[in-house]
Amino acid sequence: MGSGAKVFFTPGVRLLLVPASRIRPYAVLGGGIGAFSGSEVSITRDVAVRGSHFTSAAVGFGGGLDVRLVRLLSLRGEIRDFVSRAGMAGTQGRHHLIFGVGPGSRFN
Repeated sequence: MGSGAKVFFTPGVRLLLVPASRIRPYAVLGGGIGAFSGSEVSITRDVAVRGSHFTSAAVGFGGGLDVRLVRLLSLRGEIRDFVSRAGMAGTQGRHHLIFGVGPGSRFN
């Protein structure tokens, strides 16, 4: 399997474990859909490129840490696992771990 793309849309909820603190751990859980695409290249006498696209129900869960920098801005780091049907577009398993770090907006 060659290069591919994975897109997950799993809206859900975020549960703050220590809501009044400056450093707030949280847990997330959601459900939705995952879309997978990929391509496979075969080289024999001819070059053949085959594309594939699959969708599957998906569940996303994980946790993270939200650190408030100033009143309306925080820095977040999290890990999420998206679980889908196995073998989608040549993927080996059903777990898709994603690590993320970035800014967060606060409205409270």
